Amino acid sequence: MDLSLLTISSNSSIREALACINKNSKGIAMIIDERGHLLATITDGDIRRAILGGKTADDGIQTVFSKGVDGKIVKPITASQGISQAEILAIMTEKGIRQLPLINSEQAVVDVAFLQNILQKGISPV
Repeated sequence: MDLSLLTISSNSSIREALACINKNSKGIAMIIDERGHLLATITDGDIRRAILGGKTADDGIQTVFSKGVDGKIVKPITASQGISQAEILAIMTEKGIRQLPLINSEQAVVDVAFLQNILQKGISPV
């Protein structure tokens, strides 16, 4: 899949994130910096919870980022490119996620694994 269909900048609005998720039909938008480094991931569920919590579509996407108790943005769950599909499935199962960004040694997103695709291949976790 073309990564540009899955990515938005940190200056984007919630509306732009929704448009990205709607366009890619994968339930996720990845927020990246100018070097392609992953800052956060936003799902349709994150946006739904933000709207129910009083955010508007025109608010900045930063208002939706998951934050820890210290107020800092929670680092997104990722895996290194090149790991096996079984290892990816194990991470997804353990973390309860359906999408997993794959990063290279420079911490740039190079691919995204999708649970549906892995399950369709009949792969089992390690």
